[in-house]
Amino acid sequence: MTKPLDRLDRRLLRELQADARLSLAELSRRIGLSSPALAERLRRLEERGVVRGYRTEIDSHAVGYPVTALIRLFVPAERYPRIEALLADMPEVREAFHVTGEAAFVLKVVAPSLAALELTLAVFDPYGRTETAWCCRPGWRHGPCPLKRLPAEHLGNRQPTLIEIALWMDGSRCVADHTRQGPLVGGSLVAVRSIPAVGRGRG
Repeated sequence: MTKPLDRLDRRLLRELQADARLSLAELSRRIGLSSPALAERLRRLEERGVVRGYRTEIDSHAVGYPVTALIRLFVPAERYPRIEALLADMPEVREAFHVTGEAAFVLKVVAPSLAALELTLAVFDPYGRTETAWCCRPGWRHGPCPLKRLPAEHLGNRQPTLIEIALWMDGSRCVADHTRQGPLVGGSLVAVRSIPAVGRGRG
């Protein structure tokens, strides 16, 4: 069983999400731990996969990729391995999700032009069908990852109910979406069963 995050872990993660460039000395001052103790705590979070990396976020428009599109990819299950291999080697694919429903994958793609986007779409033609939505304006950026959790001693080994999740989210616009086995919170799916991401765009 994964060890739950404690109060200091959460404080540390909030500070890092706000500014990942903070020095260990400054983090130690803010959290109230010695530098060695904080470094050890951070190392454990990295080893457990809670902290997955430290990256610079770049505006794709500013570096010559003004076109953003969301692509639904419809392919049979026997072609999933080939699609995943393609995605891993396509830096223009910024995010890729293997999802439930009629489509097998949903991709977020950036391109320097609509013509370049067409070339990206053509890569998938031998494997299945695509549906593309061109993003007319930049997406809304949400804040840091929420760090609240349902207490493990309350849940035991069972799945949380929709009501428990609603309380966990502090009553934020939660509505049941029974077809996806999870609640919708402010328009974003918070799945009881996580949908694994496949591939990673590279900057």
